[in-house]
Amino acid sequence: MPQCLSSWSTTIRHATLVKVYVRGELIATHRRDRSFGYTSVDEHLASNTLAFTKRSASYYKDRAKSVSDALLALFDSMFAGSNGSCPPEYYYKTCDMMLRLQRSYPEDVFEEACEICLENRLFTGKRLENVLKTVQQSRHAMDSAAVPKPTDHANMRGNIYFK
Repeated sequence: MPQCLSSWSTTIRHATLVKVYVRGELIATHRRDRSFGYTSVDEHLASNTLAFTKRSASYYKDRAKSVSDALLALFDSMFAGSNGSCPPEYYYKTCDMMLRLQRSYPEDVFEEACEICLENRLFTGKRLENVLKTVQQSRHAMDSAAVPKPTDHANMRGNIYFK
């Protein structure tokens, strides 16, 4: 079976069967489930779709554990905070984005940004990205704002002058 179906593919749903055609040729058939939701068979899915369906909250928590404790705490809170209002799949792309962002920033900056997001319950990748930029900018500003040392010259008065 091809990795992805082209624009020439069609799916015909009968009462009991799902048939998939590519350029008029029948390439897959499986029984149709009459319950709510999609009817699919793992062998008929594209590799990227199959990989996505195998993911879970525990998959992302395991990945976060290997990256940072703060990210793990953020993921734990994010998945627990939905309390059934959103399915875990809702957060998968957010988790992917957060894991991607981790590779672009120093570890200490990323840890601090995750802690800020956790404290403020900011559970989107875009918000984490904004916090990362802000933390990095503030650290850069603190580094460049070091107090300059005075140079010795004729008008300098030290502690001896004021005795």
